This record gives sequence, C-alpha cells and structure tokens, in this order.
Amino acid sequence: MKYLSGTVKHCLAIIVIITVLYGLSECTAYMLHYIIKGEAFSLSEYNEKRLDIISSIQTGGRAQGRDKGNVQRPELYKRDVDENTRYNEVIHPYLGFVRDPTKRRWLSQYGFPPTLSSMSGRDGRSLNIAILGGSFAKQAGKRKRALSAALRKSPEYSNRNIRIFGLGEGGYKQPQQLFTLLYFLSLGSRFDMVINIDGYNEICLPIMTNIPKNVFPLYPYDWLKRVHDFKETELLSLVGEISYLLDRRMELAQRASDSFFNYSVIFNIYWDYADKKLADEYTRRTLAYQTMELDKTERLSYRATGPSFNLKKEKQIYSFLAEHWKRCSTLINSICNANGMEYFHFLQPNQYVENSKIMGRFERKIAINNRHPRKKCVAGGYPVLQRKAEQLLENRINFHDFTMIFSDIEKPLYEDSCCHLNNEGYDIFWDRVADAIIQYQENGRNPAKSGTSPAPQKDGRE
Repeated sequence: MKYLSGTVKHCLAIIVIITVLYGLSECTAYMLHYIIKGEAFSLSEYNEKRLDIISSIQTGGRAQGRDKGNVQRPELYKRDVDENTRYNEVIHPYLGFVRDPTKRRWLSQYGFPPTLSSMSGRDGRSLNIAILGGSFAKQAGKRKRALSAALRKSPEYSNRNIRIFGLGEGGYKQPQQLFTLLYFLSLGSRFDMVINIDGYNEICLPIMTNIPKNVFPLYPYDWLKRVHDFKETELLSLVGEISYLLDRRMELAQRASDSFFNYSVIFNIYWDYADKKLADEYTRRTLAYQTMELDKTERLSYRATGPSFNLKKEKQIYSFLAEHWKRCSTLINSICNANGMEYFHFLQPNQYVENSKIMGRFERKIAINNRHPRKKCVAGGYPVLQRKAEQLLENRINFHDFTMIFSDIEKPLYEDSCCHLNNEGYDIFWDRVADAIIQYQENGRNPAKSGTSPAPQKDGRE
C-alpha cells in the first residue's frame, strides 16, 4: 500500500508540474500575443477567422482572417477545369462575369445574394440602398449593419426600414458598376440610394492583368484567361497548385476548429503561423499565375483581346483609366437623378497611398508588399483619380475622397497587402460613409456643401 501510495503521489506531482508548466506557457503565450499583435488573445476572433476562411474558400469569396493570401485568388473559370470545382464564375452577357447560382445555393438566380423581388419594392418607410464596387465593396457589404446603425443616428433615417443590397463582386471595375445598376433597374429593381465604392480596381487591375496580355484595359478583369483556350501546361499546373493550397488551407482551418485544443493560446498561435505559411505560398503561386507570359506564338482572337490599345506611357494610361472612371461615375449620377435616387461616390482607401495610415510593424508586415506591382499602380494612379475627382465635384456629384480616413488611426485595420480591411476597419469606413450621407441631408441635399475634395498627393502632372 505504501508503494502504491508513493506511486500515486509521484504521478500526481508530475501532473501538477505539467499543469503548472502548461499554465505558465499559456500565460507567456498570451502576453507575447498582446505584445506582438497589439491586442489581447480572443478565442472567438480566432474561431471566426477560421470560419471565414472556410466560408470564403467554399463560396469563392475572400477570407476575413488576418492574412488571406495577399493577392486575389485566380478564378478557375476554364472549361477544362473540373465542373465540380468550388470556384465558379460564369461569363455574363452584360456584366462580364457573375457567380454561378447553380453551384451556390445562397445566390439568387441573377448571380448575386439579393433576390430580385426583395429589390423591387420601394415605399416611404423603406430605404433601399444598393452598394456597387469590387471586392472591397463586397466585403464592406458584409458589415452593412454598421452602416444601418450609423444612419439611424440621424432623425432622417431613425424610423426607416433600411435595406442594403450588395451588388459588388470581386474584380469588378467600371463600367461593371454602371452596367450592374442599369441591369437591375431594367429588371424592375428600385433603390432610394446608390453607394459606389471604387478606384483601386479601375486604376490597378487593367495594368496588372489586361494590358500586359494585349487585352483592352476596360474589358473585365483577367478577361483573356476567361475566354481563351489555353494549351499551356504551365498555366494549368499553376491552377492545380493554387487549388491544392486552398484545399490545404481550408482543411487546416477545419481541423483546428474541430480540435480539442482549439481553446489553447499556443495552439491558435501555431495554427495562425501554419496558415500564414500556406497563405504566403498561395501568394507566390497566384502572383506567378497572374504575371506569367503567354506563348507568343499563340494567336489571340478578337473575342479575347477586344479593341487595340496603343497607349504605352504610364501617365497616358493612368489618365485614360481615370477619365473613364470619372465618366462612368457621371453616368451613374445621371441615372440616379433620372430615377429619384441619391448617389454617393467614395474613392476607397488604400494602404499604398502615402501617409494614409499609421502602421506598426505587425500591420506593415501584413499590409505592405513592396514587390507587388499594385504599390506602383496606387502611387502613380491614385493622384490622377484625385485630379479627375475635382471635376466630379465641379459637376455637383456627391464624391468623397476616403483615402485619408485612417490617417490618424494606429490600430491595425488592413487585412492583406491589397486593400481589404478587418471588421473594425469596415465599421469605421461605414461610420464615415454615414457621416457623409447625414451631412448631405443636413446641408439641404447640396453636393457642393457635403462632398470632400481630394487629398493632395505627390505626383507629376499628366
């Protein structure tokens, strides 16, 4: 009995020591998490991050987690890719491309989440708001409750039934916002307000994808790879590698969510590290996919290239793209005026705009990629957009330059090296949007008194 008693005591002592050491390790990890990331560990945030990664990959959207791969996932829209793939986009005769509603049950038959019937009614109590734009607008739409809450602070909207319809899509750029609005209006949709959030895609995507492939810059994003029959094994190999990395990332997030240890700080830090390694590799493979040279001997059809585009100098190209962006906004404004809708145009913020965000080391590591061509596009193109925006204001269009809305905020808000924000960032964004809308209403609906002038940027003139 003494032997058994001693053995039990010995085992208990080992268990106590292990428990104490584990507890100390968890406490140390918790403190390191706070020191490195500038915020306390939150199990709910890590679980939400994993669920967002799983959901975004399954639906072909963007993850809401800290690192989403840094560059946009190439859509696997080739017909030589398995029909059962998750990443379904289909060519649309008016909008360029939409999600395939036959593959995603949460989509309406028109390729967007809102149903046509929900957008068709308009009465004095309801406030129907359409959100147009690319992936930034699409992700912002997921935080639409923040906009509703902020608008209800105004007596003008406090008793309104605010209904917000997300009509943005990843990769959309003008004239897709213009055509999307026209398309749904032609189908009978009725809106009280239209919010257009854009700028980045218009100035960067043509330069990064279409122009290098001799495709007309105003054609939809990555048009050549949507319609051309590729025979190159290297491209198909990259598609397979990217698909595999997405599968691995989703599998890792799923296993971590189901794990017994998912409450552990150490476990979550390790998962975050492993996820980032997969995301970094995904970034490299996707960038290679987007920038790979095509076989020069391949003859491209007009269907793939569209009209010839002969501008070569960067300043000329930026001016062409910005002028088209301005023209599309002007047309949307005219359509809204003709249909009794209020129009608000916001130039989206971007971390590559100089002095637009106070960044610590942690956020900078996530948000800034000095090697990616988007940095040069923003630095060269945003000032041109801002100069064209002065003409929007002169034409009494309710334009707001939001490039500097985070200039005095130090906490991390950017979630990748493109342009996307975390939940808090989008909530701040919507608060500022609501302020602009309420100010417009308080100023007697006079755009000249409520629009914001572009922030000055260092750049040579056109």
